[in-house]
Amino acid sequence: MSVGAQIKALSFSLLFLILDYLKNLRKKFFAHFINSFMDGYNQLNDELKKKHFESLGNVQSKSEPLRGANKFSLVEVGVGSGANFKYLPSNCVMTVVDPNPHFQKLFEENKKKFPEIEVSKFIVAAGEDMHEIPDNSVDVVVVTLVLCSVQSQAAFLSEVKRILVPGGKFYFWEHIGDTQGTLMQRTQVVGDYIWPYIFDGCRIARNSTEEIERSGFSGCNSTKFYVRAPDTAYFFQRWILNYFIGSHVRGVATK
Repeated sequence: MSVGAQIKALSFSLLFLILDYLKNLRKKFFAHFINSFMDGYNQLNDELKKKHFESLGNVQSKSEPLRGANKFSLVEVGVGSGANFKYLPSNCVMTVVDPNPHFQKLFEENKKKFPEIEVSKFIVAAGEDMHEIPDNSVDVVVVTLVLCSVQSQAAFLSEVKRILVPGGKFYFWEHIGDTQGTLMQRTQVVGDYIWPYIFDGCRIARNSTEEIERSGFSGCNSTKFYVRAPDTAYFFQRWILNYFIGSHVRGVATK
């Protein structure tokens, strides 16, 4: 190999290492940012999230051993640092999935505050490929602010249906693209050019509601709502919620 070819190969290798390092750095930043952001976000939505998840207390497992122990299986995809622990019933047996490995340590620290909840496994994987979880094996799947950042919503929702038992429930809580023509919708369209590069693939203009409704669940009940940060919130929280990701949908779909 000539000296010129060696230099070119070395340059490409160095560029690859730099890009890989920057990608890892972005994921680490995102994990710590979301861990901090979700504290304030949950305070704003505390009563609404309690209401959203309260029907989990009525879930009867399709698994005879779990049902006999008054427990049920729950998979949370995009679990992050475990911001939903406080809303989940103590009789759920969790498997958690997140593609960002930097969340795992934060999740384990947060889990110590909720010793009554059993977590069987933390799987580092994308939601579009949950092959470690068997077909028709999960009573409930939960996502919160996840559909914005999956590579393929259709593939992800197909995986959700695959792992759910017949009649299983899919609880979703997502920020979505706002109504066409509103100020927020216009800022979302503009923001979508740069947002994914800052916030680990998040696309703020997606209409996740339509994707869920056409994905083949036997039933789906959803409600659109807005999350507004008060004037007392810190600037960054107000900026994000009031101009970019304030439009939301929450609901439950049935396999």
